[in-house]
Amino acid sequence: MRAASRALGDPRWRGADLFLSLRNILPDRYPLDGITLAEILVLENYAGRLIDYGVIVPRLQPLFDWAAADLDEPRLLGLIRDGLPAYAWTNDEHHPWTPVRGRRIIPILTWLTT
Repeated sequence: MRAASRALGDPRWRGADLFLSLRNILPDRYPLDGITLAEILVLENYAGRLIDYGVIVPRLQPLFDWAAADLDEPRLLGLIRDGLPAYAWTNDEHHPWTPVRGRRIIPILTWLTT
C-alpha cells in the first residue's frame, strides 16, 4: 500500500487528478427534495462511484453494526437495510446501488482497501 500511496500522490502522475476530481461528488443543495437517489448517482463523478461501491458500500453493514453497539443506539440499525443505506430514501429498488461501470475494478478496490 505504501508504494501505491506514493504513486497516487505524485503530482506528475494522473493519480493526483483522481483526488482533485472528488470535489464534484456531493450535491450542490440540501435538503434533497425533488430529486431521486438515481438522479443524484447519475450526477456523481466516476471516481466517487468507485469509492462508493468499492470502499464504502462493502463496509456499511459492519460500520452501522459497530456504531449501534458502541453508542448503545440500536435505532442506528434502522438506517441500513440489507447492507444499503435507507435513511434518506427507501431501498425498495437496488438498481441505484448496482454499479454499471467499473464492475471489474470494484472488487480489486475493495480488496486493496481491506
